[in-house]
Amino acid sequence: MRRNKRRGQRREQKLDLFREFLRLVEEMAYDVDAAIVEGRHDEKTLRMSGFGRPIVRCSQTKRSFQELVDYIARRFSRVVILADFDEKGEEISNRLATHLERRGIA
Repeated sequence: MRRNKRRGQRREQKLDLFREFLRLVEEMAYDVDAAIVEGRHDEKTLRMSGFGRPIVRCSQTKRSFQELVDYIARRFSRVVILADFDEKGEEISNRLATHLERRGIA
């Protein structure tokens, strides 16, 4: 009986986290012009979560890094960078943020 209760509590915690995620995605749609993600799976997940703004993938693209920054800077003034919490994601996020901030992108 205890095990089922703990399972139910974990399930409820996961549902709460998912609801919070969906709330943040909805709020983000009002605060930014576009989202920048790493790959195709990230883009698909964000779309399935109801995000209707443009999504720019920074990996798996034929653009150079500078072309990517130029593309984003020409089209958007407020973006959110949603990179993975691994070493590569941190590097991409920091590099993009630095270059976009220099171009006046928030």
